[in-house]
Amino acid sequence: MPTYWNNSMKQLLLSTAWVIFLVLNIQVLMAQSPSDNSPYSRYGLGNLVSTDFGAINGMGGISTAYHTSNSINLSNPASLGYLRTTAFEVGLYSDFSWLSTNDASTLSVDGNLTHLVLGFPLKNPINQITNIKRSPYNWGMAMGIVPYSRVGYEIETEDIVPNIDTVLYRYNGSGGLYQLFLANGVSYNNFSVGFTAGYLFGNISQNRTAIFTDVANSSWSILNDDINHSGFVYNIGLQQELELKDDLKLLLGATANNTMTVGTETRTLNRRYNSLSGYDTITNSLSTGETATLPLEYSFGATLKKDNKWLIGLQYSAARWSEYENSAKPDQLADTYKVAFGAEIVPDHNAINRYGKRISYRLGAFYQTDPRLVGSDQLQSYAVTAGVGLPIILPKKGLVGHTNLSFELGKIGYNTAISENYLKIKAAFTFNDSGWFYKRQFN
Repeated sequence: MPTYWNNSMKQLLLSTAWVIFLVLNIQVLMAQSPSDNSPYSRYGLGNLVSTDFGAINGMGGISTAYHTSNSINLSNPASLGYLRTTAFEVGLYSDFSWLSTNDASTLSVDGNLTHLVLGFPLKNPINQITNIKRSPYNWGMAMGIVPYSRVGYEIETEDIVPNIDTVLYRYNGSGGLYQLFLANGVSYNNFSVGFTAGYLFGNISQNRTAIFTDVANSSWSILNDDINHSGFVYNIGLQQELELKDDLKLLLGATANNTMTVGTETRTLNRRYNSLSGYDTITNSLSTGETATLPLEYSFGATLKKDNKWLIGLQYSAARWSEYENSAKPDQLADTYKVAFGAEIVPDHNAINRYGKRISYRLGAFYQTDPRLVGSDQLQSYAVTAGVGLPIILPKKGLVGHTNLSFELGKIGYNTAISENYLKIKAAFTFNDSGWFYKRQFN
Protein backbone atom coordinates (compact mmCIF):
# COMPACT_ATOMS: atom_id res chain seq x y z
CA MET A 1 0.00 0.00 0.00
CA PRO A 2 1.43 3.47 -0.84
CA THR A 3 3.12 5.46 1.94
CA TYR A 4 0.43 8.15 1.63
CA TRP A 5 -2.33 5.71 2.58
CA ASN A 6 -0.28 4.24 5.42
CA ASN A 7 0.34 7.70 6.90
CA SER A 8 -3.28 8.74 6.38
CA MET A 9 -4.62 5.61 8.03
CA LYS A 10 -2.26 5.99 10.99
CA GLN A 11 -3.26 9.60 11.51
CA LEU A 12 -6.95 8.77 11.06
CA LEU A 13 -6.83 5.90 13.53
CA LEU A 14 -4.92 7.96 16.09
CA SER A 15 -7.28 10.97 15.82
CA THR A 16 -10.41 8.81 15.88
CA ALA A 17 -9.13 6.82 18.87
CA TRP A 18 -8.35 10.07 20.70
CA VAL A 19 -11.86 11.44 20.10
CA ILE A 20 -13.47 8.15 21.19
CA PHE A 21 -11.25 8.04 24.29
CA LEU A 22 -12.23 11.61 25.16
CA VAL A 23 -15.96 10.97 24.70
CA LEU A 24 -15.87 7.73 26.71
CA ASN A 25 -14.03 9.36 29.60
CA ILE A 26 -16.51 12.22 29.61
CA GLN A 27 -19.38 9.72 29.79
CA VAL A 28 -17.69 7.99 32.75
CA LEU A 29 -17.36 11.34 34.52
CA MET A 30 -21.00 12.10 33.80
CA ALA A 31 -22.07 8.80 35.33
CA GLN A 32 -20.25 9.73 38.53
CA SER A 33 -21.30 13.39 38.70
CA PRO A 34 -24.59 15.21 39.22
CA SER A 35 -26.74 16.03 36.21
CA ASP A 36 -27.05 19.47 34.70
CA ASN A 37 -27.69 22.19 37.28
CA SER A 38 -28.00 25.62 35.68
CA PRO A 39 -29.93 27.94 38.05
CA TYR A 40 -30.66 30.52 35.35
CA SER A 41 -32.50 27.93 33.26
CA ARG A 42 -35.40 28.53 35.66
CA TYR A 43 -36.26 31.71 33.73
CA GLY A 44 -38.00 31.98 30.37
CA LEU A 45 -37.77 28.85 28.24
CA GLY A 46 -34.50 27.79 29.84
CA ASN A 47 -30.99 27.88 28.37
CA LEU A 48 -31.39 28.58 24.67
CA VAL A 49 -29.42 26.21 22.44
CA SER A 50 -27.74 27.52 19.31
CA THR A 51 -28.31 25.76 15.98
CA ASP A 52 -24.61 26.19 15.19
CA PHE A 53 -22.74 22.92 14.99
CA GLY A 54 -19.78 21.23 13.34
CA ALA A 55 -17.01 23.57 12.27
CA ILE A 56 -18.91 26.70 13.32
CA ASN A 57 -18.64 25.86 17.03
CA GLY A 58 -14.87 26.32 16.93
CA MET A 59 -15.17 29.77 15.33
CA GLY A 60 -17.32 31.63 17.84
CA GLY A 61 -20.56 30.85 15.99
CA ILE A 62 -20.03 32.89 12.79
CA SER A 63 -22.77 31.00 10.92
CA THR A 64 -24.62 33.78 9.05
CA ALA A 65 -21.91 34.22 6.40
CA TYR A 66 -20.54 30.68 6.20
CA HIS A 67 -21.01 27.73 3.88
CA THR A 68 -19.09 24.72 2.59
CA SER A 69 -19.83 22.17 -0.10
CA ASN A 70 -19.79 19.16 2.26
CA SER A 71 -21.36 20.24 5.57
CA ILE A 72 -24.66 21.61 6.89
CA ASN A 73 -25.17 25.09 8.33
CA LEU A 74 -28.70 25.16 9.74
CA SER A 75 -28.39 28.67 11.23
CA ASN A 76 -28.56 30.15 7.72
CA PRO A 77 -30.58 27.90 5.38
CA ALA A 78 -29.28 29.86 2.37
CA SER A 79 -25.99 27.96 2.83
CA LEU A 80 -27.74 24.78 1.64
CA GLY A 81 -27.72 26.24 -1.88
CA TYR A 82 -23.95 25.59 -1.95
CA LEU A 83 -24.16 21.98 -0.72
CA ARG A 84 -22.58 19.64 -3.30
CA THR A 85 -22.60 16.28 -1.54
CA THR A 86 -24.88 14.37 0.79
CA ALA A 87 -23.95 15.02 4.43
CA PHE A 88 -25.13 12.99 7.42
CA GLU A 89 -24.10 14.54 10.72
CA VAL A 90 -24.32 13.40 14.34
CA GLY A 91 -23.23 15.61 17.23
CA LEU A 92 -22.39 15.02 20.91
CA TYR A 93 -21.58 17.43 23.71
CA SER A 94 -20.31 17.47 27.28
CA ASP A 95 -20.78 20.48 29.54
CA PHE A 96 -18.69 21.09 32.67
CA SER A 97 -20.17 23.90 34.75
CA TRP A 98 -18.70 25.49 37.89
CA LEU A 99 -21.30 27.43 39.89
CA SER A 100 -19.95 29.98 42.38
CA THR A 101 -21.46 32.17 45.08
CA ASN A 102 -19.78 34.28 47.75
CA ASP A 103 -19.21 31.29 50.04
CA ALA A 104 -19.52 28.12 47.98
CA SER A 105 -18.88 26.50 44.60
CA THR A 106 -19.96 23.28 42.92
CA LEU A 107 -19.34 21.33 39.73
CA SER A 108 -22.05 19.84 37.54
CA VAL A 109 -21.52 17.76 34.42
CA ASP A 110 -23.99 17.18 31.62
CA GLY A 111 -23.83 15.63 28.17
CA ASN A 112 -26.00 14.22 25.43
CA LEU A 113 -26.75 14.13 21.72
CA THR A 114 -26.80 17.63 20.21
CA HIS A 115 -28.23 16.99 16.76
CA LEU A 116 -29.06 14.43 14.11
CA VAL A 117 -29.17 16.00 10.63
CA LEU A 118 -29.24 14.85 7.01
CA GLY A 119 -28.57 17.23 4.12
CA PHE A 120 -28.27 16.61 0.38
CA PRO A 121 -28.20 18.46 -2.97
CA LEU A 122 -31.14 17.70 -5.24
CA LYS A 123 -28.84 18.03 -8.26
CA ASN A 124 -26.05 15.44 -8.30
CA PRO A 125 -22.58 17.06 -8.42
CA ILE A 126 -21.15 14.36 -10.69
CA ASN A 127 -23.86 15.01 -13.28
CA GLN A 128 -23.22 18.74 -13.11
CA ILE A 129 -19.50 18.19 -13.78
CA THR A 130 -20.13 15.88 -16.76
CA ASN A 131 -22.87 18.01 -18.32
CA ILE A 132 -21.72 19.95 -21.36
CA LYS A 133 -23.78 22.95 -20.25
CA ARG A 134 -23.67 23.45 -16.52
CA SER A 135 -26.70 24.76 -14.69
CA PRO A 136 -26.23 28.13 -12.92
CA TYR A 137 -28.35 27.10 -9.94
CA ASN A 138 -28.25 24.46 -7.23
CA TRP A 139 -30.82 23.27 -4.70
CA GLY A 140 -30.00 21.78 -1.30
CA MET A 141 -32.24 20.33 1.40
CA ALA A 142 -31.74 19.31 5.05
CA MET A 143 -33.89 17.67 7.71
CA GLY A 144 -33.43 16.51 11.28
CA ILE A 145 -34.00 17.29 14.94
CA VAL A 146 -32.14 19.78 17.14
CA PRO A 147 -32.66 21.10 20.70
CA TYR A 148 -34.16 24.58 21.18
CA SER A 149 -33.74 24.99 24.94
CA ARG A 150 -32.69 23.00 28.01
CA VAL A 151 -33.92 23.25 31.60
CA GLY A 152 -32.14 21.71 34.57
CA TYR A 153 -31.73 23.20 38.04
CA GLU A 154 -31.89 22.46 41.77
CA ILE A 155 -31.98 25.45 44.13
CA GLU A 156 -32.52 25.82 47.87
CA THR A 157 -33.17 29.13 49.67
CA GLU A 158 -34.06 29.90 53.27
CA ASP A 159 -36.33 32.62 54.63
CA ILE A 160 -37.14 33.55 58.22
CA VAL A 161 -40.74 34.57 58.87
CA PRO A 162 -40.88 36.60 62.15
CA ASN A 163 -42.77 34.91 65.00
CA ILE A 164 -43.70 31.96 62.77
CA ASP A 165 -40.93 29.74 61.43
CA THR A 166 -37.90 29.31 59.22
CA VAL A 167 -39.05 28.32 55.73
CA LEU A 168 -36.88 26.26 53.40
CA TYR A 169 -37.76 26.67 49.71
CA ARG A 170 -36.70 24.06 47.15
CA TYR A 171 -36.91 24.71 43.42
CA ASN A 172 -36.11 22.15 40.74
CA GLY A 173 -36.87 21.87 37.06
CA SER A 174 -36.11 19.68 34.07
CA GLY A 175 -36.97 19.21 30.40
CA GLY A 176 -36.61 21.39 27.35
CA LEU A 177 -37.85 22.07 23.84
CA TYR A 178 -36.85 20.49 20.52
CA GLN A 179 -37.25 21.43 16.88
CA LEU A 180 -38.05 19.00 14.08
CA PHE A 181 -37.17 20.87 10.89
CA LEU A 182 -37.07 20.84 7.09
CA ALA A 183 -34.80 23.39 5.39
CA ASN A 184 -34.23 24.33 1.75
CA GLY A 185 -31.69 26.57 0.05
CA VAL A 186 -31.37 27.58 -3.61
CA SER A 187 -28.33 29.28 -5.13
CA TYR A 188 -28.12 31.06 -8.49
CA ASN A 189 -24.60 31.88 -9.55
CA ASN A 190 -23.20 33.51 -6.36
CA PHE A 191 -26.48 34.41 -4.64
CA SER A 192 -28.57 32.10 -2.46
CA VAL A 193 -31.80 32.21 -0.47
CA GLY A 194 -33.09 29.68 2.06
CA PHE A 195 -36.03 28.88 4.30
CA THR A 196 -36.39 26.66 7.38
CA ALA A 197 -39.74 25.42 8.67
CA GLY A 198 -39.74 23.70 12.03
CA TYR A 199 -42.12 22.14 14.52
CA LEU A 200 -41.31 23.14 18.09
CA PHE A 201 -42.33 20.74 20.86
CA GLY A 202 -41.35 19.68 24.34
CA ASN A 203 -42.14 19.76 28.05
CA ILE A 204 -40.79 21.86 30.92
CA SER A 205 -41.43 20.58 34.45
CA GLN A 206 -41.05 22.92 37.45
CA ASN A 207 -41.47 22.01 41.12
CA ARG A 208 -41.60 24.31 44.16
CA THR A 209 -41.63 23.03 47.75
CA ALA A 210 -41.98 25.05 50.99
CA ILE A 211 -40.89 23.32 54.21
CA PHE A 212 -41.39 24.67 57.75
CA THR A 213 -38.25 23.38 59.41
CA ASP A 214 -38.91 24.45 63.03
CA VAL A 215 -42.41 23.03 63.47
CA ALA A 216 -42.82 19.34 64.20
CA ASN A 217 -45.16 17.41 61.87
CA SER A 218 -45.79 20.53 59.77
CA SER A 219 -47.24 20.18 56.27
CA TRP A 220 -45.08 20.82 53.22
CA SER A 221 -46.52 22.83 50.37
CA ILE A 222 -45.70 21.25 46.97
CA LEU A 223 -46.57 22.87 43.62
CA ASN A 224 -45.86 21.09 40.30
CA ASP A 225 -46.24 22.70 36.86
CA ASP A 226 -45.82 20.66 33.66
CA ILE A 227 -45.92 22.92 30.61
CA ASN A 228 -46.13 21.49 27.09
CA HIS A 229 -45.20 23.71 24.14
CA SER A 230 -46.00 23.00 20.49
CA GLY A 231 -46.18 25.04 17.32
CA PHE A 232 -44.51 25.99 14.05
CA VAL A 233 -41.45 28.23 13.73
CA TYR A 234 -39.46 29.45 10.74
CA ASN A 235 -36.30 31.21 9.64
CA ILE A 236 -35.19 32.78 6.33
CA GLY A 237 -31.67 33.52 5.11
CA LEU A 238 -29.67 35.17 2.32
CA GLN A 239 -26.07 34.87 1.21
CA GLN A 240 -24.12 36.77 -1.47
CA GLU A 241 -20.61 35.77 -2.51
CA LEU A 242 -18.42 38.44 -4.13
CA GLU A 243 -15.34 37.50 -6.19
CA LEU A 244 -12.43 39.82 -5.36
CA LYS A 245 -9.01 38.78 -6.69
CA ASP A 246 -6.45 35.98 -6.39
CA ASP A 247 -9.10 33.46 -5.23
CA LEU A 248 -10.17 35.93 -2.54
CA LYS A 249 -13.91 36.03 -1.79
CA LEU A 250 -16.16 38.12 0.43
CA LEU A 251 -19.29 36.37 1.68
CA LEU A 252 -22.16 38.44 3.08
CA GLY A 253 -25.09 36.86 4.92
CA ALA A 254 -28.30 37.74 6.74
CA THR A 255 -31.07 35.84 8.55
CA ALA A 256 -34.38 36.87 10.09
CA ASN A 257 -37.69 35.69 11.47
CA ASN A 258 -40.70 37.60 12.77
CA THR A 259 -42.49 37.08 16.08
CA MET A 260 -44.07 33.62 16.25
CA THR A 261 -46.82 32.13 18.40
CA VAL A 262 -46.83 28.57 19.74
CA GLY A 263 -49.44 26.83 21.86
CA THR A 264 -49.02 25.83 25.51
CA GLU A 265 -50.79 23.39 27.81
CA THR A 266 -50.22 23.44 31.59
CA ARG A 267 -50.93 20.73 34.15
CA THR A 268 -50.85 22.19 37.69
CA LEU A 269 -50.81 19.95 40.74
CA ASN A 270 -50.94 21.64 44.17
CA ARG A 271 -50.50 19.31 47.17
CA ARG A 272 -49.69 19.23 50.86
CA TYR A 273 -47.51 16.59 52.46
CA ASN A 274 -47.42 15.60 56.09
CA SER A 275 -45.29 12.82 57.56
CA LEU A 276 -48.31 11.54 59.49
CA SER A 277 -51.12 11.78 56.95
CA GLY A 278 -49.17 11.64 53.65
CA TYR A 279 -50.18 13.60 50.53
CA ASP A 280 -53.33 15.70 50.24
CA THR A 281 -54.28 17.11 46.81
CA ILE A 282 -55.55 20.70 46.91
CA THR A 283 -55.95 21.36 43.18
CA ASN A 284 -55.29 19.37 40.02
CA SER A 285 -56.06 21.41 36.93
CA LEU A 286 -55.34 21.45 33.19
CA SER A 287 -55.13 24.73 31.26
CA THR A 288 -55.37 24.51 27.45
CA GLY A 289 -55.63 27.01 24.64
CA GLU A 290 -52.85 29.25 26.02
CA THR A 291 -50.08 30.69 23.84
CA ALA A 292 -46.47 31.84 24.00
CA THR A 293 -45.00 34.56 21.76
CA LEU A 294 -41.41 34.07 20.57
CA PRO A 295 -39.39 37.12 19.52
CA LEU A 296 -38.21 38.63 16.27
CA GLU A 297 -34.59 37.66 15.58
CA TYR A 298 -32.08 38.76 12.95
CA SER A 299 -28.36 38.54 12.16
CA PHE A 300 -25.76 39.98 9.77
CA GLY A 301 -22.35 38.57 8.97
CA ALA A 302 -19.34 38.98 6.69
CA THR A 303 -16.56 36.50 5.96
CA LEU A 304 -13.38 37.03 3.98
CA LYS A 305 -11.88 33.80 2.73
CA LYS A 306 -9.38 32.21 0.40
CA ASP A 307 -10.67 28.87 -0.86
CA ASN A 308 -9.39 25.86 1.09
CA LYS A 309 -6.74 27.99 2.83
CA TRP A 310 -8.15 30.41 5.41
CA LEU A 311 -11.14 32.50 6.42
CA ILE A 312 -11.93 35.23 8.93
CA GLY A 313 -15.41 36.44 9.84
CA LEU A 314 -17.53 38.76 11.99
CA GLN A 315 -21.18 38.50 12.98
CA TYR A 316 -23.81 40.56 14.77
CA SER A 317 -27.14 39.09 15.87
CA ALA A 318 -30.03 40.34 18.00
CA ALA A 319 -33.41 39.26 19.34
CA ARG A 320 -36.30 41.24 20.80
CA TRP A 321 -36.98 39.06 23.84
CA SER A 322 -38.88 41.95 25.44
CA GLU A 323 -41.71 40.85 23.10
CA TYR A 324 -41.82 37.43 24.81
CA GLU A 325 -45.19 36.57 26.31
CA ASN A 326 -46.17 33.28 27.89
CA SER A 327 -49.39 33.00 29.89
CA ALA A 328 -48.20 29.66 31.29
CA LYS A 329 -44.79 31.02 32.37
CA PRO A 330 -44.95 34.85 32.46
CA ASP A 331 -41.32 35.90 32.96
CA GLN A 332 -40.10 39.35 31.99
CA LEU A 333 -37.19 39.16 29.53
CA ALA A 334 -34.95 41.73 27.83
CA ASP A 335 -33.70 42.35 24.29
CA THR A 336 -30.37 40.72 23.44
CA TYR A 337 -27.45 41.03 21.05
CA LYS A 338 -24.34 39.02 20.24
CA VAL A 339 -21.02 39.93 18.62
CA ALA A 340 -18.87 37.06 17.34
CA PHE A 341 -15.49 36.63 15.68
CA GLY A 342 -13.97 33.53 14.11
CA ALA A 343 -11.08 32.33 11.95
CA GLU A 344 -9.88 29.14 10.30
CA ILE A 345 -6.68 28.07 8.60
CA VAL A 346 -5.77 24.92 6.64
CA PRO A 347 -1.98 24.63 6.08
CA ASP A 348 -2.27 22.58 2.88
CA HIS A 349 -5.62 21.21 1.74
CA ASN A 350 -3.98 19.05 -0.95
CA ALA A 351 -1.10 17.61 1.10
CA ILE A 352 -0.40 14.05 -0.06
CA ASN A 353 1.57 12.50 2.79
CA ARG A 354 1.21 15.03 5.64
CA TYR A 355 -2.12 14.49 7.36
CA GLY A 356 -1.45 17.28 9.88
CA LYS A 357 -1.41 19.87 7.08
CA ARG A 358 -4.91 18.86 5.98
CA ILE A 359 -6.40 19.52 9.42
CA SER A 360 -8.48 22.70 9.82
CA TYR A 361 -7.45 24.81 12.85
CA ARG A 362 -10.05 27.21 14.27
CA LEU A 363 -10.31 30.02 16.83
CA GLY A 364 -13.13 32.33 17.87
CA ALA A 365 -14.73 34.43 20.58
CA PHE A 366 -18.08 36.05 21.35
CA TYR A 367 -19.83 38.36 23.78
CA GLN A 368 -23.59 38.39 24.25
CA THR A 369 -26.35 39.64 26.49
CA ASP A 370 -28.86 37.13 27.81
CA PRO A 371 -32.65 37.66 27.78
CA ARG A 372 -33.01 36.73 31.46
CA LEU A 373 -33.05 39.33 34.21
CA VAL A 374 -31.86 38.79 37.78
CA GLY A 375 -33.54 41.59 39.69
CA SER A 376 -32.91 44.57 37.44
CA ASP A 377 -29.62 43.22 36.04
CA GLN A 378 -29.46 41.53 32.66
CA LEU A 379 -27.27 38.45 32.40
CA GLN A 380 -24.19 38.61 30.19
CA SER A 381 -21.92 35.91 28.85
CA TYR A 382 -18.67 35.67 26.94
CA ALA A 383 -16.43 32.88 25.73
CA VAL A 384 -13.41 31.91 23.67
CA THR A 385 -13.55 28.92 21.33
CA ALA A 386 -11.11 26.63 19.55
CA GLY A 387 -11.48 23.60 17.35
CA VAL A 388 -10.05 21.29 14.74
CA GLY A 389 -11.50 19.62 11.67
CA LEU A 390 -10.08 16.14 11.10
CA PRO A 391 -10.59 14.77 7.56
CA ILE A 392 -11.76 11.16 7.35
CA ILE A 393 -9.73 9.65 4.49
CA LEU A 394 -10.11 6.04 3.38
CA PRO A 395 -7.96 4.06 0.91
CA LYS A 396 -9.39 4.02 -2.64
CA LYS A 397 -12.28 6.26 -1.57
CA GLY A 398 -10.38 9.36 -0.51
CA LEU A 399 -12.16 11.98 1.63
CA VAL A 400 -15.45 10.60 2.98
CA GLY A 401 -16.16 12.98 5.84
CA HIS A 402 -14.91 15.03 8.78
CA THR A 403 -14.70 14.87 12.56
CA ASN A 404 -15.11 18.35 14.01
CA LEU A 405 -13.99 18.80 17.61
CA SER A 406 -14.53 22.11 19.43
CA PHE A 407 -13.96 23.63 22.88
CA GLU A 408 -15.78 26.59 24.41
CA LEU A 409 -14.59 28.19 27.65
CA GLY A 410 -16.84 30.92 29.00
CA LYS A 411 -18.74 32.60 31.79
CA ILE A 412 -22.41 33.42 32.41
CA GLY A 413 -23.33 36.09 34.93
CA TYR A 414 -21.49 39.28 35.85
CA ASN A 415 -21.95 41.03 39.22
CA THR A 416 -24.73 38.52 40.01
CA ALA A 417 -25.28 36.36 43.08
CA ILE A 418 -24.39 33.20 41.12
CA SER A 419 -21.71 33.10 38.43
CA GLU A 420 -21.34 30.14 36.10
CA ASN A 421 -18.00 29.26 34.50
CA TYR A 422 -18.22 26.48 31.96
CA LEU A 423 -16.33 24.33 29.51
CA LYS A 424 -18.23 22.81 26.59
CA ILE A 425 -16.70 20.05 24.50
CA LYS A 426 -18.47 19.12 21.27
CA ALA A 427 -17.78 16.45 18.69
CA ALA A 428 -19.59 16.26 15.35
CA PHE A 429 -19.15 13.42 12.86
CA THR A 430 -20.04 14.19 9.23
CA PHE A 431 -20.14 11.51 6.52
CA ASN A 432 -20.39 12.41 2.83
CA ASP A 433 -21.63 10.60 -0.28
CA SER A 434 -21.83 11.94 -3.85
CA GLY A 435 -23.99 9.13 -5.26
CA TRP A 436 -27.49 10.47 -4.46
CA PHE A 437 -29.72 11.41 -7.43
CA TYR A 438 -27.01 10.32 -9.87
CA LYS A 439 -28.32 9.98 -13.44
CA ARG A 440 -26.30 7.68 -15.66
CA GLN A 441 -25.30 9.22 -18.96
CA PHE A 442 -24.92 5.86 -20.75
CA ASN A 443 -26.50 2.44 -20.28
